[in-house]
This record gives sequence, structure tokens and C-alpha cells, in this order.
Amino acid sequence: MTGIIVEGIPGCGKAEALARFRAHPRAAALRSLVVLGEHYTERAIEHRQQRAPERYEQLMYRILAALEPLRVLTVEGDVFEQEPAARLVYLVERFHLTNVLRHADGDPMMLKRVEGMMRFYNPHTLLIVADPGQLEARLRAAAAQRPAAWRAGLWAGGEDWETAARWCAELQEGYLRLAAHCTLPTEVIDVSTVGVEGVVERMVALVS
Repeated sequence: MTGIIVEGIPGCGKAEALARFRAHPRAAALRSLVVLGEHYTERAIEHRQQRAPERYEQLMYRILAALEPLRVLTVEGDVFEQEPAARLVYLVERFHLTNVLRHADGDPMMLKRVEGMMRFYNPHTLLIVADPGQLEARLRAAAAQRPAAWRAGLWAGGEDWETAARWCAELQEGYLRLAAHCTLPTEVIDVSTVGVEGVVERMVALVS
């Protein structure tokens, strides 16, 4: 069982990287691929009425529980030993870094507890970052391809592009600070340097 968790601020290229990976020949050759987009991870729990950080921690465990039957099958199923290419690969868009940062003020102790459960699922986190000087242009480009709800969420940082870009830059610094506390494999990839293609290449390498 191999997992890739893709984290990062709005407009950094997460969705594009996931889409390109799924279209890649290596991904097409996988026997078992499960993809959980942010609607099943971050957005599924962000509007809960109970705002206590502990509540979000429990909800993160419930999301992990969705993968548990699949994990058990990879352990118990002989087919995975006979056919290595059949191993399960899962992709998750936004999860522990986003939720701990957003709902628990980046509490490293909560991160440690959640990662304690995550380790059973063999995850590898890719944190995508971008040059702060490019954020406004990236946000404008992303907004042109996204629904109104995406733009509405972006305006949480201020209803103009410059303010939104500044908010995203501060948020990105929060991701980096939290990633420094990770106890599981975590990589920071600068999309401004390697492009989305570089992110996809790393994803392919992780499942090859």
C-alpha cells in the first residue's frame, strides 16, 4: 500500500498535478488506484458546527477509517504478494497539514497524533509551494478555471488579488512551519522551479 498526500495553498497546482498524474501511462497501468479529492478531505468537514480542534481531529480519523478496509485487504490478500503490480495506491488532496493548520492553529502535538494513525497507511506527503512573487498571477489564472465557490473561499484573505496573494503567502509559511514537525516522509516541492510536470514526475517515481 502506497499513499501520496498532496498539500499546499490555493493555486499552487495541486488539482492540475493530480489530473496529470491520473492521465499518466504509469497511473493508467496501476491495478488499484484510489483518489480522494479535497471535497472528501478538507471540504467534507470544514463546515461542521462544532469548531473545537478535537472535533476535527476525530473527523480526520474517520477519513482514515475509509481507507482501513482497503489496507486490510492488502495485508490479507494473497494476490498482492503474487502480483506486485496490483498493490494499492491512494492519492489524497489536502489532509493533515491543511486541517491541523486551519482548525487547530498549526498545533504540532495534534499533527503528531494524527500522523501516529497515518503511519499504518504508508503515506508520503508532497507539500507544493510557489514563489510568493508569483502568487497573484497564479491565483488569477486558477480563478479563471474554477467555480465561483473557489473564488469565494479565496476572498477569505481579502477581496482583491493583492491581498489574497499576501494571505496565501502567509498561509504558505504556516504550511512550511508545520511541515517541519512532520514525523512521516514529507517533501517540499517548489512548483515555481520544477513546474507541475516536476510534481507529476515525483508522484510517478513514488509509485514506480
